[in-house]
Amino acid sequence: MQGGAFVANTGSVTAMLFNPAGLAQMPGRLTAVVETGWVSNTEYIRFFNIDITSGFQPVQFAGVALQPWRKLSVGIFYARPTDYNLDFGRIELVDETTPDGTGQVYEPEMTREQTSLGLTIATSLGEPLYFGGGVEWRRSSIQDEISSIRSEGNADAVRFSLGAILKIRQWHIGVAAQTKYKASGNITFKDNAPLEIRIDPDPSRGGFFKATSLITSRFSNEDPAAIRFGLATPYTFGRLRLSADAEYKDFDSAVPIERWQFYSGGSVKLTPNFNLGFGAFSFRKDYSAYIEGPDSEAFWAVGGSVELSQFRFSGSFMDGDLFTQNFAGQRFINFAVSFVVP
Repeated sequence: MQGGAFVANTGSVTAMLFNPAGLAQMPGRLTAVVETGWVSNTEYIRFFNIDITSGFQPVQFAGVALQPWRKLSVGIFYARPTDYNLDFGRIELVDETTPDGTGQVYEPEMTREQTSLGLTIATSLGEPLYFGGGVEWRRSSIQDEISSIRSEGNADAVRFSLGAILKIRQWHIGVAAQTKYKASGNITFKDNAPLEIRIDPDPSRGGFFKATSLITSRFSNEDPAAIRFGLATPYTFGRLRLSADAEYKDFDSAVPIERWQFYSGGSVKLTPNFNLGFGAFSFRKDYSAYIEGPDSEAFWAVGGSVELSQFRFSGSFMDGDLFTQNFAGQRFINFAVSFVVP
């Protein structure tokens, strides 16, 4: 609910996803959290005419952090970083001899899923300085069905993370880095020869696509290496705290993509037990290979949390895109509950 600006924050189990050093300062000896979420149907890339759907996820993130000693924290987590279906609509097959269409129509069904398990260790070298590191195992899975051709595949890989947070007069300065994730696996074809349909955009056909056969037996999935910098202010009047992050991702892609992303947010203590959060983040991508000129995406988020004894309940809503509508309709609703053992 703070627009993703979490690198300089401490005391949250979800620090294992953003900056492992944030796990060094926890509210109790044991903290557990479970998050669930909904995502609306999204016109993912409007100029490709592709929809992306990711529905209800009963367990989107679950984590437990334990402090066996005062200056040492250990945490484990389970997450679903990717879980969605791609909808290309109805695709008419055309070839060189029948440019107006062969009469064959495909309705591809494509599913992309990821499951990850992580371990994090964090410590403090004196009160103002915190360090943390972690390892994450992730499995990527695909399932495709185009006409009568069905294929699926799985691949595993690990990535590592390091982070640090420095506290200076209640100001928090954070830095975190993650290694590249790249998984490659074999594709298994069911009841068919190893044949897939490669879909290339053909804007001149008003939304139709050209399809050509492609023999393949492997797939790959990857996330770039990243480094992230964060800053969090002290509480103003004991109520308002602001934070901001800048992230650089080392994309390795034939498509030109701007590498910087920016996050900002804040939280307000309306009462001792109730917090209100708000934020936004933006990233800039250059789609000039497909459309004219670069585009900027901007998302905003709001949310709140309530503390009741040892429990905390929180919820947030995110919406985008505010400018170009390349991600029109992408909305997220998340709820989480956490429990703290003092």
